[in-house]
Amino acid sequence: MFAQAADGCPVGLWIEARNRGAQRPCCSSRPRKAGTGSGPAASALASVSIDAIDHLDLVVTDMQRSLAFYRELLRPLGYVRESPIEGERGEHVVYLGRVGGMGSVSIRAAQSDAHAVPYDRYAVGVHHIAFRALSRGVVDERAAWLREQGATIESGPQEYDYSPGYYAVFFYDPDQIKLELVHRPSERDLAARLAQLTERLARLEAAAGGD
Repeated sequence: MFAQAADGCPVGLWIEARNRGAQRPCCSSRPRKAGTGSGPAASALASVSIDAIDHLDLVVTDMQRSLAFYRELLRPLGYVRESPIEGERGEHVVYLGRVGGMGSVSIRAAQSDAHAVPYDRYAVGVHHIAFRALSRGVVDERAAWLREQGATIESGPQEYDYSPGYYAVFFYDPDQIKLELVHRPSERDLAARLAQLTERLARLEAAAGGD
């Protein structure tokens, strides 16, 4: 079974069509939404509707080792679908994806030694990849799993000052590709937490004033 893109088009079928130079299947015959067209207004609407990366393709030195690592790492985050396809050079590729979600990740074996191993994130390429966690507890649980596997943890899990409540762990995959698991609280969660702290502060001040 192929992983599904946001428009319902299987990712594998789209990749095969792209490699043949053909138009993307499924979405090519998809009805256009009313009110869409060309021009600045349509461009603005299209930019608003883009909300995620569709998929990431990783090349690794040991297919089975990395597939096992990513399969177990990502399953608790909802990546429970596996979609094997044949790559453009005939190689075996496995996509790990979420049900009804975007951002699938594929694993395939390297066919070139052009880049040094372990991976240098400050060479041209990807610096690191961050996966979203729904709670701090998930970040903590996955960090514990990483330690059990003997994975290299660079830092965390802890709160960083990138944005309010940013809680993450930074670590490396078997090829030393830097990865991150991060939880960002919603504005509603931040507002609720602020209200709790404000209420607690008021109680402490009231207790101190009564002494």
